[in-house]
Amino acid sequence: MQKGALLYGNHLHHLDHLAPLCHFLKIPLIIHDEKIYRLAQQQYVEVKFLYVPSTEVISFVMKEFESIISCFPRIVFEKEFLPYCPLKTLRTIWCPHGFSDKGIDTYLKKALAAERTILTYGNKGKKLLRDVAEKVLIVGNYRLGYFQKFSCFYEKIVQKMLPLNSRKKIVFFAPTWDYQNSLFSFGPSLLHSIPHEYHIVIKPHPNTFLHQDGWKIWSLEGQKNITLLEDFAPIYPLLQYSDIYCGDGSSIGYDFLHFNRPMFFFSDKISVHPSPLMTCGTLITPAHQNRLFFLMRKNMQTDRQKFSKIRRSLYNEVFAPPKELKKYVCF
Repeated sequence: MQKGALLYGNHLHHLDHLAPLCHFLKIPLIIHDEKIYRLAQQQYVEVKFLYVPSTEVISFVMKEFESIISCFPRIVFEKEFLPYCPLKTLRTIWCPHGFSDKGIDTYLKKALAAERTILTYGNKGKKLLRDVAEKVLIVGNYRLGYFQKFSCFYEKIVQKMLPLNSRKKIVFFAPTWDYQNSLFSFGPSLLHSIPHEYHIVIKPHPNTFLHQDGWKIWSLEGQKNITLLEDFAPIYPLLQYSDIYCGDGSSIGYDFLHFNRPMFFFSDKISVHPSPLMTCGTLITPAHQNRLFFLMRKNMQTDRQKFSKIRRSLYNEVFAPPKELKKYVCF
């Protein structure tokens, strides 16, 4: 019986969390979506991918594997697998798909109630989830470690995607998809008045396209000074070449902390108790959205002085250094 990981469903954003982990653990990643399987082979190296058709994936996993890592909690496995076969013999381990302030108490803890083992990036996650599972293993920022290991491979890819040789500042815009989504509230102001010295990279959350207005984002495709990325899963190669981050509650904001560069957060209101992430940069409300680039220029002059220590401190809380996972994660 083998140990492996499973990317269940058509959730492309799970790929960047499972593929690097599989590389370091030297385990296969099972994929049953043909498009994701094809993209995985193009975008990740030294990872063993197994394609299994959707009609066979459940029986294949139950027959061949004793332990499976997934970004889905066990309650999802029980719902999907039980109609076909008992799940008692399969050990599942939950892997986060990013660190986020969203829904930890209202959703995440309830969803993980059936877990025996969960993975987390660092001490902050372990403190938040220590009462949820029998084991909470800190795995460090293995995604960053994977990118650094294969940085030459990714540099060649990103050079074809972004205008790295120009003098434009690259602004990475990562809107989330739920009630904090800034794409439809702040996006028009950001994307339709771009000064010539900026280039905007938009990485929408896949669930954006479930929104009734999600299709409108395609009107931006091909527009000057905008790169729209839907099918590129790796995040750190893009952040490496981004000068500025714009976002809301997206977990990508936590990933960007590593680079300690200017950050701007869109919010419909100023909160008395903002999320930890939103203390790491300049907050922009609807009252200022018509002056976005003016505020960027103005605040970038004092950004490092105001926020550098805060960003570094929060990053170290959330992410432990990369570990030798093959020895550390025994399952």
